[in-house]
Amino acid sequence: MVPIDELNLSKDNKYPALSIYHLLKVLVDPNLRDHHKVCLDGIKYIVRNQADCMPFMPMLIPPIMHLMKANDSNLTDYLFSCINMIIMFVPEAMIKFADPIFEMIHKVIHLQTIQIIKLLAEINQRYKNKLFSYMYLVLPKVLMIIEESRRQAEYYAQT
Repeated sequence: MVPIDELNLSKDNKYPALSIYHLLKVLVDPNLRDHHKVCLDGIKYIVRNQADCMPFMPMLIPPIMHLMKANDSNLTDYLFSCINMIIMFVPEAMIKFADPIFEMIHKVIHLQTIQIIKLLAEINQRYKNKLFSYMYLVLPKVLMIIEESRRQAEYYAQT
């Protein structure tokens, strides 16, 4: 997690940044697992209501990507809704942090196929021209998963 001192925060961003920082501390602590969903709701609230959230993204994106790679079934939907919220409300974050986001997509595409395909559809709709090279790299995996699903459906239809 990026230390809060390393972020260049304006006076207006100080308290939301502190809130996010402490929410992330709870979120990455496995002993406080019962509070993870509430922390994600708090983060989504701040992202949705703060005028400029880009200064928070260096401390926010890496822990969320790490949690998504951990594949916690209880948090999956909440984590994807948080990433979707960031994609909708902070477009610069998607472009700046495309590498870790697409790295996460490559690692969990077989585990969270439906959510990843929805996420890719959202990214494609909003950033088609800017992230074409990333989408080009992930498309073969998506097609392979669709083909596997089709084969399984045909196999079960025959038996």
